[in-house]
Amino acid sequence: MVDKIKLILDNIELSNEAFGKFKFFSTAKNDKRIKVFKRFIKNDSRLNIEYKEYKISLTLLSNEKLSNNKLIIEGNFRKWYFGTDNISDLNKKKFCNVVSQVAKKIGIEQNVLWNARVTKLETGVTVKLKEKHRGIVNCIFSYKNFRKNTYDNSGVEFKGENYDVIFYDMLRRMFNRKHKLERQYKKLTKSNFFFRYEIQVHKVSGVDMFKEKANTLLKIKNNWKYLGQNLITTLDNVKFVDVISPSQFMELKGATKKPMTDYLTYKGIESIGMENLRQLINQMKPKSRPDYRRDFIELYEKQLSEDKEDYESIFKEFIQNRVKELI
Repeated sequence: MVDKIKLILDNIELSNEAFGKFKFFSTAKNDKRIKVFKRFIKNDSRLNIEYKEYKISLTLLSNEKLSNNKLIIEGNFRKWYFGTDNISDLNKKKFCNVVSQVAKKIGIEQNVLWNARVTKLETGVTVKLKEKHRGIVNCIFSYKNFRKNTYDNSGVEFKGENYDVIFYDMLRRMFNRKHKLERQYKKLTKSNFFFRYEIQVHKVSGVDMFKEKANTLLKIKNNWKYLGQNLITTLDNVKFVDVISPSQFMELKGATKKPMTDYLTYKGIESIGMENLRQLINQMKPKSRPDYRRDFIELYEKQLSEDKEDYESIFKEFIQNRVKELI
């Protein structure tokens, strides 16, 4: 469930061997006494070698005059463990494994790394949905008073001051980033839809749901179940609007004008109510009223039977099941 993360280790002591693996990068702009060293670490024990490796960034700020070192660790733990384009999620055991390996790579004791401060954090899960569930993007309406950005039909994000809540088509984002052929994307997603839900925290100390529960690596470990439940709780505060059902989405996909006209007529009747429909029909030609009444009611009942599913309940069930698997 943990993805991107930024950690800080203050006053860290490194052995000569560990320090020697860093390369000088620059001097700090705001303090010339501080030298900046850089290093990138990769996961040599990664099992999914078919996926491109991901490297975690290490930045060492060294003040020789004060004999003081600060280590900043930044990267994506999930990608580091599984590989760049793998859609799997970290469970608690795998998360602990990452911490153990990263500590070993740096050359420090595990207990030192477990006490690192967490300043940025991203939690999230990916769920495997069906093609008919793609219409969910159109139904995600709002989250609190956050600013909403929509990315075509592939994603929605709600941006706040210290954190964002994001939903997106995971494979679509991968293909956009790599500029792969559209036909490859369509082939892979012909029957599958991998939808990702994330909470991206830019300032842990400024977010109530994280500042006490996830401000150190050790607290993330001890509050792993809470982080999963928090994904569900946050999702409960997202407002969904039943714009379209999965069945109706599939019927309209690549359709001609008539199915769209029928659907919009149904939404119109739903909006004004059956009593107002009856009154409007009574304003039409008397001879044709019975036929019109029958046609509109049949259309409404047909669409209503296809409108029983709703994306909100379907998506929440998938998220709850996925979180249970990871905690």
